[in-house]
Amino acid sequence: MNKKQLVSDVKDYLGLDDYKSNSVGAGSVSLFKETEIVKEEIVLSYNKYPGAFRLSPSISGWKTFKEVDKILKKYFLKSGIGYQEHTIHIASRRFENISLFDIEKSADLEKIGKELRLMIQEDILSFFSKYKTLENVHSKIIRLDNSNLAKFVTNPPHPRIMVIKKLINDSKWETYCEESILMYQEQVKGKYKAVFEPIYNFLPDLYKELQQIPTY
Repeated sequence: MNKKQLVSDVKDYLGLDDYKSNSVGAGSVSLFKETEIVKEEIVLSYNKYPGAFRLSPSISGWKTFKEVDKILKKYFLKSGIGYQEHTIHIASRRFENISLFDIEKSADLEKIGKELRLMIQEDILSFFSKYKTLENVHSKIIRLDNSNLAKFVTNPPHPRIMVIKKLINDSKWETYCEESILMYQEQVKGKYKAVFEPIYNFLPDLYKELQQIPTY
């Protein structure tokens, strides 16, 4: 079995006919579904052993809202910052036991079938369904404190939230942008300057671009 067969077998086993398979990189594969507006991706990490795979105890779900990505991507690329092209994410519940089973052939998925269904169907697919729109996403964001934002909005969260608030015409979007810029300005003065400075450098330009987007 190779990793292409692994992800194809997971897709068939769970009946995810509307998803396509993809090789994300070394040690991971994914299933994704894409429209002109959003992209949803289920990411499975694994360890490879001679003749077998062992899946990691948790599975990730990534959702990209393309109108957010369209605005942000150029700033990250210009700044040389690694850019993750997804807006929100979730980690499924963990089942440590699934990493103990060798997956050598399609039938071996039965060994971890219950866990796969819970992680993918009940955790990740329900997450995708719950956050169908940016308005849904924003409703969640405003209930989170700063320490938990990155557990929902892909890191760094603040530039993404600036864009989201503008796109949904949140009445406080300008205040949020200005406060975020000031926060990063202060962080640049601290010991994590190397982390915050590349982001701070483009936030004023991002804010200016957002100001030019018509409000309907």
